[in-house]
Amino acid sequence: MRCFTFVSTLGLVFAATDADNKVYRRQISGVELLTLNGIPGLGTFTGVGIPGECQNLPRNINTFTTAEATPGFVCHVYTGGDCTGSFITVPGPSLLSLETPTWQSWVCNCAACSD
Repeated sequence: MRCFTFVSTLGLVFAATDADNKVYRRQISGVELLTLNGIPGLGTFTGVGIPGECQNLPRNINTFTTAEATPGFVCHVYTGGDCTGSFITVPGPSLLSLETPTWQSWVCNCAACSD
């Protein structure tokens, strides 16, 4: 009986060790990818998201004067929701030289990554 108890205890110890060595997926909350400046009444908006996933802008943010992508990323800001319609690329030409439409969504991708 003692031998069985010892073997059973070892099984529990090894099972606990295996469970401790497992890597579990964590919820990804996102990273700062895009900064929009010159927003009337607000100033600056920082877009936080997961690279490659489209983000709709809050309803109170639809115009801005300059945009910056986090180094290593290229972003597109779209005129339509869910990353549809016309877009500008950030980094890209200055918005001051463009007609300013209403912006509704954005997505950023790794600049050095291939699709």
